[in-house]
Amino acid sequence: VAAFMQRTAAPPHSDEHASLLALNMFISMAIEMLSLWKVLCEHQFHVIAASLPPEQQQALQAASFRELLVGGQEVACLLLGSLVAGYLRDNASVDGISQKLRQLCPTLYRQEDATCSKANELLIFAKQQKNPSEREEMLQQALKLCVDVAPNVNLPLVCSKLLTVGFYSGVVELCVACANKIDPQDKALHYYKSDQPSQDREGHIAYYRRMEIYREVCAALERLYERSSDTSANESTSSVNAISSADASYQGRKLVWECLSREDELLHVAVYEWLVSKNLGSELLSLGTAPPPSLRTYLQAAARSAPPPTALHLLDLLWKVLEKCGDHLAAAHVLEGLATRPGTG
Repeated sequence: VAAFMQRTAAPPHSDEHASLLALNMFISMAIEMLSLWKVLCEHQFHVIAASLPPEQQQALQAASFRELLVGGQEVACLLLGSLVAGYLRDNASVDGISQKLRQLCPTLYRQEDATCSKANELLIFAKQQKNPSEREEMLQQALKLCVDVAPNVNLPLVCSKLLTVGFYSGVVELCVACANKIDPQDKALHYYKSDQPSQDREGHIAYYRRMEIYREVCAALERLYERSSDTSANESTSSVNAISSADASYQGRKLVWECLSREDELLHVAVYEWLVSKNLGSELLSLGTAPPPSLRTYLQAAARSAPPPTALHLLDLLWKVLEKCGDHLAAAHVLEGLATRPGTG
């Protein structure tokens, strides 16, 4: 009865109005898809399609236009990406093609896509630029474009390009911007400081989404760490973007310090976890200043949940951190606990 009353109480012609809206949307998408197809044909469609992943090429070959229209947005976006990438490979400006695509298929090629295409262009030009000041200007412009549309960026792709040009601080800046946009109320930090309660579903999701973002910062640290361990890195550093193993080590420490200088405690946690995984926790004692308060919190929490061998390492690091911070009484308590802990005698 209630359902019947709802239907009879609905505004007249509401179903018809909804159908017309759906039809309008369908026609608009059909026009966009046809317009995109026209542009692709003007740019050697077979070359663009050949650059798609094999499974997408097969899907494209087997699909009818109706199937592409109904559920082929993913393929269309891949074709758009391939088209723009062709301009970038040819060192051509993407401004013209981006403007055209925005006019013809604004749903498929969003403003964020156009912005990211321009940022990619600037990063490619910056990689080729030998003038340091002009190179830095291009990098900052590209970073600003990406930050402006964060988190609507292909973060792994953009960060890999930033790493390629050695713009490590840009990776941190972009990741922090994305994290702030997806979690403006800091629900992830509340979840972390509350010892990650299972009933806090929103905090749990926010925490893991932010940690996924910070993986890109850890990837930058990993790249520098591998480079610093590569003894052959000193033999070929003629490229404007190549760095020696010594410089990689310096840049790695600098990047750690930059991360810890920010007020993003979860970024700190991601960096701490990476350092501990590489047995580099002692590096935190040689930063030149007092370790951040977040380190004490992290070590205490991590030691509680870690297996015995790792917990011993974390507690050993904790008392040294406390000692360096001047909290001698707390350091003594940790040392006493270590001395009486099973397996340490």
